[in-house]
Amino acid sequence: MKYIIKMLAFAALFTSSLLVAAPEKGTDAFDQAAMEAIKLKVEARLSGFKVESIQPAPMADWFEIVAEGEIYYVSRSADHLFTGQLIAIKDKVVNLTEVSKAELDKQRSPMRAKILAAMKDSNLVTFPAKEEQHRIDVFVDADCGYCRKLHQHVDEMNNLGITVRYLGFPRAGLGTSSYKKLETAWCSTDKKSAFDTVMSGANLPEKICENPIAAHYGLVPKFGIHGTPAIILSNGDLLPGYLTPPQLMTELTRRGL
Repeated sequence: MKYIIKMLAFAALFTSSLLVAAPEKGTDAFDQAAMEAIKLKVEARLSGFKVESIQPAPMADWFEIVAEGEIYYVSRSADHLFTGQLIAIKDKVVNLTEVSKAELDKQRSPMRAKILAAMKDSNLVTFPAKEEQHRIDVFVDADCGYCRKLHQHVDEMNNLGITVRYLGFPRAGLGTSSYKKLETAWCSTDKKSAFDTVMSGANLPEKICENPIAAHYGLVPKFGIHGTPAIILSNGDLLPGYLTPPQLMTELTRRGL
């Protein structure tokens, strides 16, 4: 078991530098017909399971599918399905699942950028930079410690020319305590001040109104978001987790944003 854990760690370290080492996934007419049949079988057998895409997996008679933003592997017969890490060990140790996730995330960037660029300011809580040079959109949970830590630096980000726009992602679900805290901020007359209070961990009298948080929540699987904070750059690239303002500037500069 210790050996396997070490190999998984090794694979994680080298995956990003070995993207080209992943086996090519070609398709022929037989595969195309099989994939359509597999898609229909899986969706029929798993109620509510919507296959977004399917392609041959890098192992014989198995296919890689994406559903609700997650990667799964299904047999040609569609009798067996699993999720987890697929590691190639023949020539080089490569985490093929992470390779596929990176490819999938890259494909999502234009879609994320288009949706967020069209989003109305009234649906966001925005902390604008006086001299805006960059813009980020951040999915946050009111009870997320690192979300609160990130917001503590919002003035510093603004001073660096970064406009910060917040969207709600109550990880516990809609209608929960986390959701109600975000709802209170969105329903307040002074949304920025209320958001500051909520993200400090303090409580405000609960407010209820029509708000966009459910719509934000619905974007989470589509955007491939799995936690908070989730930072999305203006080109649609997703940066999961907390970053300091200097780290964020490094990412923006590296991408020419």
